[in-house]
Amino acid sequence: MKGLLTPNSVAIIGASNDETKLGGMLLKNMINAGFTGHLYPVNPKGGEIQGLKAYTSITEVPEPVDLAVISIKAAFVPDEMANLKKNGCHCATILTAGFKEDSPEGKILEQKLVAAAKEADVKFFGPNCFGNMNPWAGVNATFAHLLPRKGHISIFSQSGAVGSSIIDWAYFNKIGIANFVTFGNKADLDEADIIPEISEDPNTKVIGMYCEGISNGHRFVSAIENMPVDKPIVVYKSGRTQAGAAAASSHTGSLAGADAVNNVIFKKLNVYRASSLDDMFDVLNVFSGCDQMKKGGLGIITNAGGLGVMSADAAFDAKNVHAVKFSDETIAEIRTRVPTVAGVTNPIDIRGDAKPEYFKEVIDILSHDPEVGALVIMGSPLDTADLEAVAQSIVEIKDQIPVPFVVCFAGGHKCDKANSYLKEAGIPTYPTPDRAIHALDVLRTYTINKEKSHTPMSYPTATGGGREAAKKVLDKARAEGRD
Repeated sequence: MKGLLTPNSVAIIGASNDETKLGGMLLKNMINAGFTGHLYPVNPKGGEIQGLKAYTSITEVPEPVDLAVISIKAAFVPDEMANLKKNGCHCATILTAGFKEDSPEGKILEQKLVAAAKEADVKFFGPNCFGNMNPWAGVNATFAHLLPRKGHISIFSQSGAVGSSIIDWAYFNKIGIANFVTFGNKADLDEADIIPEISEDPNTKVIGMYCEGISNGHRFVSAIENMPVDKPIVVYKSGRTQAGAAAASSHTGSLAGADAVNNVIFKKLNVYRASSLDDMFDVLNVFSGCDQMKKGGLGIITNAGGLGVMSADAAFDAKNVHAVKFSDETIAEIRTRVPTVAGVTNPIDIRGDAKPEYFKEVIDILSHDPEVGALVIMGSPLDTADLEAVAQSIVEIKDQIPVPFVVCFAGGHKCDKANSYLKEAGIPTYPTPDRAIHALDVLRTYTINKEKSHTPMSYPTATGGGREAAKKVLDKARAEGRD
């Protein structure tokens, strides 16, 4: 998989000087990403494209290419596999659409592509995919010009449009990406093929997936159960309703299975199933920015009583985290070091005019309390509060805080610059107390489940008179492409 994820040489097949065309966008994005390997534009006209020598065919490129990025007409894609074989290229990303998602004729064309790729010993993402990124390697083989910063989230997306939304979210919120992979129609490679490789990536702390259908459930389960390095996985699986399943089928040709089965499998595998894109973003953020949460106790700090009440409700409703009841010793220390404190029952209310130093004092006290597994630091943009100074002080001491922590500055315009300081430092930030506490609840739940002993997923053997009937159902499903 190295050629797909961290290539040293890339050929853009269908490259163009016209940056409004897909081939032009792909080449431009690779150049702007700072790719330091060999970049080869391929176009039948040859010449020079965007300042680089162009080749009329990949067979003319003077070295075996690690990755071919293909954006030519669908009818020409299957035959291009033979050219890749002649070059010695064994990995491709196929962005071209017009295959099984488009028409019955497209489905036949996709079958030809799969056969041609197999003959040429080429493994590929797609077709009908958005491309892939690796900011650490300077790779942006997508048609999104925004390249998020280097980070620790690896994203898999079956949908290019949803993938684009995730990229934009990461870029806007200054959240780094380790890898970004899209699968499109999953004619060849899917999540199960990439999970083992990504799990061993030292830059990846968490894997996020958007999928509309899981084409081979057994392989998917096996890949997660046998990850070389255990990493948290967050899945947003759409198509959970009949209407959603029908939309998925017309979008990427996916066939959705029974959604209740997905829930059971995800729970068994300690995979968090996000309920929405916001939920997915929130949870990826906490896994990216925090280490494991070893204890369920929360220390909550606020400059506003109302936010404290909201957080108390959220902690009460959470499954595996709770607001700590502090000892008399901890309360006495808070009163000594922050004499103006308004409330010490947790949430700790340090008042609307609290100085940044008071936040730092309470953070220090609570983070060393033996019952505290994580901190929630909240602020309201009162005119008496300097949230920018508070944010800067949190950034200054972030490496000294021994437990996971998140920040919630609840507001908009007046919180924007303060939140920007935090995001720049890689600190998870949330717009509301309930979202902040929910993220920590998921973090704690993952740790609890990871520490439990697990038995591998088992598959019962069919016996008796129902065996033949079941075989007919399975054969029909496979004939429809549901492996």
